[in-house]
Amino acid sequence: MDILTAILLGIIQGVTEWLPISSSGHLALAQILMDQEPPIFFDVMLHFGTLCAVLLYFRDDALRLLKGLFKGPEQERQTVLMLIIAMVPVLMVGFLLEEQIEDTFRSTKAVAVGLLITTAILFPTMKFYGGKGKLEDYKPKSALVVGLAQALSILPGVSRSGSTIATGMYQDFDREAAARFSFLLSIPTIMGVVIYELIKLAAGEVQMDVPTIAGTITAFTVGYLAISTLLKVIQKKGFHYFAIYTLALGLFFLVY
Repeated sequence: MDILTAILLGIIQGVTEWLPISSSGHLALAQILMDQEPPIFFDVMLHFGTLCAVLLYFRDDALRLLKGLFKGPEQERQTVLMLIIAMVPVLMVGFLLEEQIEDTFRSTKAVAVGLLITTAILFPTMKFYGGKGKLEDYKPKSALVVGLAQALSILPGVSRSGSTIATGMYQDFDREAAARFSFLLSIPTIMGVVIYELIKLAAGEVQMDVPTIAGTITAFTVGYLAISTLLKVIQKKGFHYFAIYTLALGLFFLVY
């Protein structure tokens, strides 16, 4: 892969990671159309770039919750516990179905179906704007339901941010609380995958090259800008408009 292609994929990752349209699905489609088949390590590093973006953007929340692991108000320890509970489903699915999931990233039909699933998740937000629940109101049951939605998003085309934020809204949490929980949940989830791939890098199983570095930096820069865009969209109650896009794209590639 040349550097320009890697930068283009980094832009796609940065724009789509925090928008409810599935970054993994767009990366898979772009790579198929450009006849590229990079190792999973490349995709993981692009996600690492957007992870660094969310860490920077929500640095105050992240630091507060990190301190809450050891000391601090009960409220912060409660939020950390809810994030751990929400992580369990995706870890189980990823561990048990790793090879099968990787195969779906090479299928336009699989990505198209995933985009249509995202559409079904997002459309109801047109009439349902969320409730009054705050971040500290998440309980084990609600966190687990969000975790199940995140496990579904392990499939390409199913938006992680879209499914987790919408699921939070459907459980009577306000839009900002649902978004913040989703963003915070992405930190340990993506970090776990990154650590797994870095262990492979240390073992010499994968290789870090210039295009991968260029794509990662691009994903970080663009991803940071996309976070504020999504928050503005949520505040204006325009979340469902993305469903029109995922519906059109999903139908197109299902036919394609």
